[in-house]
Amino acid sequence: MDADQRAGLLLAAAAFIFWGLTPFYFKAMPTVSPLEIVSHRIIWSTFILAGLLLIINRKFFKSAISQLKRHGLALIIGATLLSVNWLTYIYAVSNGKVLEASLGYFINPLVNVALAAIILKEKLSRIQMFAVLLATIGVTQEIFRFGQFPTLAMIMAGTFGIYGLIRKKVNIGGSEGLLIETLLLLPFAAGYLLYLNRHERLAFLSHDSLTTCLLLSAGLVTTLPLIWFISATKKLNYSIVGMMQYIAPTMMGILGYWIYKEGFPPGRLITFSLVWFGLLLVVVESFSHMRSRKY
Repeated sequence: MDADQRAGLLLAAAAFIFWGLTPFYFKAMPTVSPLEIVSHRIIWSTFILAGLLLIINRKFFKSAISQLKRHGLALIIGATLLSVNWLTYIYAVSNGKVLEASLGYFINPLVNVALAAIILKEKLSRIQMFAVLLATIGVTQEIFRFGQFPTLAMIMAGTFGIYGLIRKKVNIGGSEGLLIETLLLLPFAAGYLLYLNRHERLAFLSHDSLTTCLLLSAGLVTTLPLIWFISATKKLNYSIVGMMQYIAPTMMGILGYWIYKEGFPPGRLITFSLVWFGLLLVVVESFSHMRSRKY
């Protein structure tokens, strides 16, 4: 494992740990509609990324035009998938469907691994295949325990899995690509907030100061983990990123049990145990390869 891959592991871990803590953020705004939160995420992310890139590379906007000409369709599809994913997740958390949101994150890594094997033709080792099998068993019994087809979970898993695949295939930096995507969504987000303001339904600046501050911070909450995630997909096999993604839903489950006092049935414990045992096997194998290359 070279320095680039180690950096990829750290970036992926940081992104998934951050996402695992996001229920704290969204549950702190129970009176704000999911669509308004998504609109703020788009708007403030655009300002943050534009300012950052103007400092780093003043010629970015010229290159952005050429990137749109070259990868326009892929970036438009990516922006659409990302906005649908954000909206679905916030809707689930805001409407007491944290269980289904967590399930979506459990299914998502399997989607990533499947896309890596089918589309990218990445070869899985025997250990990785066994880990995927364990995770599949755990997630399958979780679906049966859930009792009905998890529509929101499948939308979350599918949209983010395909989004990650598109961003891996498109040759553009993480922050640059994310800025182009938010710029594409900006007119819709701004238009919706203007509509809410006109009908006196805008939460921003009209609710308590904490809600306003949280909405202002939506840009950082959005951009940091996404840039880390996109950068990690450039440095690691997509199948490894897929397995590491189990960090987020596991953290959500722990938060739900310890902080929000949600039930932790035996079936959920089985899922977590299978998933984390598989992830442990992958990590041990990765370190084994790293040590063998040193010697």
